[in-house]
Amino acid sequence: MRKLYSLSVKSLIVTLLCCAGLTSYGQNMTTYNLSRVTNTAYTAISGGTNVFGAAYTSATAPVSVTFGNGGSGSAMSFTFNGTAYTSCYVSPNGYITFGAIAPATSATNAISATTAYAGAVSALGIATSGAASTCTWKTTGTTGSHVFTVQWAAPTITSVTTSNYQIQLYEATGVVQVQYGAFTTTATAVTPVVGLRGATNATFQCLSITATTGIYWLTPLMYGTTAGTCRLVNTAGYTPPNGLIYKWTPISSCATYTVPYTEGFETIAAHGQTTSGCYTTFPNSTARTALTTNGICAADTVIGSGTYHSPRTGNGFVRLYYSPSGDKYIVTPGISLTAGQLYQFSFYYVTDGIAWTQVDGKVSTSVANITGGTGTTIGTPVTTVVNTTWSQYTATYTAPSTGTYYFAAHVNHTTTPNYMAFDDMAVAL
Repeated sequence: MRKLYSLSVKSLIVTLLCCAGLTSYGQNMTTYNLSRVTNTAYTAISGGTNVFGAAYTSATAPVSVTFGNGGSGSAMSFTFNGTAYTSCYVSPNGYITFGAIAPATSATNAISATTAYAGAVSALGIATSGAASTCTWKTTGTTGSHVFTVQWAAPTITSVTTSNYQIQLYEATGVVQVQYGAFTTTATAVTPVVGLRGATNATFQCLSITATTGIYWLTPLMYGTTAGTCRLVNTAGYTPPNGLIYKWTPISSCATYTVPYTEGFETIAAHGQTTSGCYTTFPNSTARTALTTNGICAADTVIGSGTYHSPRTGNGFVRLYYSPSGDKYIVTPGISLTAGQLYQFSFYYVTDGIAWTQVDGKVSTSVANITGGTGTTIGTPVTTVVNTTWSQYTATYTAPSTGTYYFAAHVNHTTTPNYMAFDDMAVAL
């Protein structure tokens, strides 16, 4: 297994990995999409079972909880990272782990830990303490569609006046959710850990919220190491809004899309977040996603040193990095075309003003043909590409036979032009 990351990009899955030569913010676990949900009411557990049975501290040993033994009265099995589990360990310090091996007592970072548990979900990895009733769990629902919830209700956390948060496991779908309720922070910042870990700490997804403008709880950074933490302080943006959900959805298969097809990269959940699967970039070490909040994007040191940090429309876009030189592709998922029908493929692109050699469109019935350089060129290639405002590339294509086709934005360069950004890809009649 590789690094555990993915995101939801308009229901597509995009292989968008970290920029070469920069600190890695990429990810390539192909089993989950990360999305962000807001304006959802936080509902506290009613009843439930005390995890620790008495007052606890950050040094209290984690407790094994069987999913179906509370609330619903029927057994529950939850599949995490491809393996089914009927229980998890709950740590007082804001996370759960899977498998027979318990996390270390007092450990707060379940993502970087070397302990050989099988996986982890961290909602707020930080030292906590509290009365028995501040950490509870409950299983709701019926056989096959249970929801297992662990809740930390106003535990004691240094420099945090009030905090409420949950981890929710959905049996029917395999979805993992972390949700935040009411928080009151102070002027002293603390830095808990949020994310997922696989069977080792080499397989992970680690969110980061820093003091950098634009990196907030609503627009976190997908960090490329297990050192990422999430800043909590009473400054705008640095306290999770009540109801915020980070949601990880398992990827089952790649859909074939129909025309009209559009992709504006509008559901990106984190700066620099990367995915693998149905939407492809090649080479996979040259692209990253980026997003804006209120028109402000993260600083260059976070998402790259290119000049253009704003999407053409909405809040999300993709950028290709110049290193290594040569051919680069952003390939759509499979799209169903009909023999003899004329289609139009388009995308928008912008540079940092330093010339790229060429940009054009490609099409093939195989992703491998496109990334291998044998895709069909469509449209009129643009050479010496230096535009510093968004330009649209358009091409027409008549499908020779009915089937699944892949379209791509293709660029080439032999120098070091820095970034080229892409947005609003489409296939239309």
